[in-house]
Parts: sequence; C-alpha cells; structure tokens
Amino acid sequence: MPIISGGLVATLSILALFRPLPSEPADLEASPMRPWAVLASTVAFLALMPVLGYPIVTPVWVAGIMAILGMRNLPVMAGTSIGLSFIAYILLAKLAFVSPPMGPFGGY
Repeated sequence: MPIISGGLVATLSILALFRPLPSEPADLEASPMRPWAVLASTVAFLALMPVLGYPIVTPVWVAGIMAILGMRNLPVMAGTSIGLSFIAYILLAKLAFVSPPMGPFGGY
C-alpha cells in the first residue's frame, strides 16, 4: 500500500505542475517551462550531490524550486530551505541510518 500511495502522490504532483492554479492572477499563470525547469534543477541536484555534498546542494535546490514555483520572499525562502534541509538530514542520518554525501565536508 505505501508504494501505491507514494506513486499516486508523485504522479499527481507532476500533473499539478502542468496546470495553473485557478486562483492565480493572470500575470502569474503557470509557465509551460515550469515543469521542465523543476525537472532540470532536480537532475542538476542529483548530479551535483556527490561532488558538492548534501549541505551545499540541498538548500540551494530547495530555494531554487521555491523560486520556480513563485515564492519571492527571500527570508522565508532561506529559512525554509535551510530548515527543510536540516530536518531531512536528521531523518536520513538518524532514523533511516543513511548518510547523505557530504562532499568536501566528508573527510573532516
């Protein structure tokens, strides 16, 4: 059941990227390039993760996704990207016992 639920959530999330929200003003309508920008940034995130490491790449990627999706409040973007990255690291390292790549910080 969890696999089906996860697949359904992922599929619906991808489909939602291709549709503008009904309450969006006309000047902020979803760009047809938005899903491709999210996909390209995710591919770059995955490619840079082993090289630069989780602590550098993840906050930048989260802030970039937020910018692509229309967030413009820089303090909120910075706090959310750093906080989400920290929480995800704790969940990965302490609960799942999976250490994300640390990049240049790995040997210290």
